Amino acid sequence: MARTIKINPDRLVWARESVALSLEEMAKRVGVGVHIAEAWEDGVREPTFLQLTKLASTLLRTEAFFILPEDPEDEPSPAVSFRRFFDRTPSYAVLKEVEIAQARREDYLDLSSAIGEDIPLLPRDVLRAHAAKRTAHDIRNHLGVRSEDQVANGNLYHQHKLWIDAIESAGVLVFQCSNIGLEEFRGLAIDFDVAPVILLNGKDVVQARAFTLLHEFVHLWRGGNDFTLELDESDSAEERLSNQVAAELLMPQDLVDEHFSGDIGRLANKLGTSRLAMAYRLLELGHINRSEVRKVAGQSEKAKSSSGGNFYATNVRNVGRKYAHVVLEAMNLNVVSRHSAAELLRATKPGGLDKMYRALEGTRS
Repeated sequence: MARTIKINPDRLVWARESVALSLEEMAKRVGVGVHIAEAWEDGVREPTFLQLTKLASTLLRTEAFFILPEDPEDEPSPAVSFRRFFDRTPSYAVLKEVEIAQARREDYLDLSSAIGEDIPLLPRDVLRAHAAKRTAHDIRNHLGVRSEDQVANGNLYHQHKLWIDAIESAGVLVFQCSNIGLEEFRGLAIDFDVAPVILLNGKDVVQARAFTLLHEFVHLWRGGNDFTLELDESDSAEERLSNQVAAELLMPQDLVDEHFSGDIGRLANKLGTSRLAMAYRLLELGHINRSEVRKVAGQSEKAKSSSGGNFYATNVRNVGRKYAHVVLEAMNLNVVSRHSAAELLRATKPGGLDKMYRALEGTRS
C-alpha cells in the first residue's frame, strides 16, 4: 500500500478556493473521487505522495505548502495588475498562466546567471508624481525608441516588435498566451525587482496588444502597485494615467499632427495601434469630434490575432524572444542539454529547435 503524507487540511481548502476551483473540479484534475477529495479537506484521509504532487500542480502550490502547520491566510500572492474587459474573478486558466510565467522567469534568471548574461534593472518613478507627458518622455528616452522609428515601417507587427524588443532590452520579460479568451484578460504585469513580467493575450488583435503592452509597462515603471489578482478599476487615477502615457508613447502628438490626413485607420496602422485608440487620441488633440469616435467604436478591427499560423513563430512569440535567446545560448554553451532546451521552449518534435532558431530570426510579435 502506498505511503500517505500528512497534510494541513485548512491549507488544502484555502489553496483550492484561492484558484476558484470547486471540490468536484479539483478531484477531477487530480484523478480521484469527490468523496476522497472531501475526506482530505475534512482531515480524515491523507493523499499519497503522487496525489500530493498532482494537488500541488493543480492548485499552483508546492508540495511543502500543504505540509506546513501555519494558517495560510497570510500567504503572499503575486503582485499582478490586470487589463480585462469584464469585472470577474480570474479563472483557473488565467492563474495557471501566471504560474507558468513565473516559472519561466525563474528559469530565465537561473540560465542568465549560468551564462553570465547581465539583466538590466528597470528604473522606477518612485515619486509617482509626474504628469503623463513627462512620464512618456522619460520612458521613451530610457527605451531608446524615437518617434521617427515608429513610422519607418507601416507594418503592424514591426511596430509591435519594436516596442517589445525595447522593453525586453530594458529588463522586462514579455510573454504571450494563445489559449485564453479576451473576456478573461487582455494583459497583466507581474512586478519583481529583477526581470518583471508582462503577459499579453495573443488572441487580441496586434493593434490592441501594443496599447496593452505599454499600459502594463507604465505600471511597472511607476512601481508601487500592490494589486493582488484584482481588476484595476478603469476609472481610477492610476489607470487613467497609464492609458494617457501609453497613448503618448504610441501616438505622440508631433506624429499625429504631421501624419493625420483625415483617415483614422491609415494613421492607426502607421503607428501600430487600434482605430479606436487612435480616435480617442485624435479627439483629445482636437482633430475629430465625439460623433466620429462613436462611429469608430461601432466598427471592429479587421486585423487578426497572430496566434495560429506557423507554430514555431507563435511559440517564440509566446515564450518571449529574450527567454528563447537565453535558453538557446545556454544550450550552445552546454549549460543545458539539447533535450532540456527543447522542453523549455516547447519544441520537442524532431527538428523543433532548428525551427525555433529560424522563427527567432524572423518571428512576428
